[in-house]
Amino acid sequence: MLMFCKGDGTSRISIICPPKKALAEISTKLAEEYGKASNIKDKRNAQSVESCINSVRERIKLYNNRTPPNGLVIFCGQI
Repeated sequence: MLMFCKGDGTSRISIICPPKKALAEISTKLAEEYGKASNIKDKRNAQSVESCINSVRERIKLYNNRTPPNGLVIFCGQI
C-alpha cells in the first residue's frame, strides 16, 4: 500500500537492518542524523525529518535492541 501514499517534501526515512545487526548501531546513527537535520534550510522540512527520526528511534526501542530473526525494515514519513 505504500505506492498509494503521497507526501510533499523529502521527509521519508527508510531503515533496512539485516539479521544479527545491532539495533544500538542504528539508533546511534539516527542520533547523528538528528543533529544534521537542524542544518536543513527549510524549517518545515527540518521539523518533519526530526519527527520521523524520533518516530523510528521510538519504534526501535520496542525491539529491546534485538533484531528480529528475518531482519527489520522501517519506513517512516509524513503523508
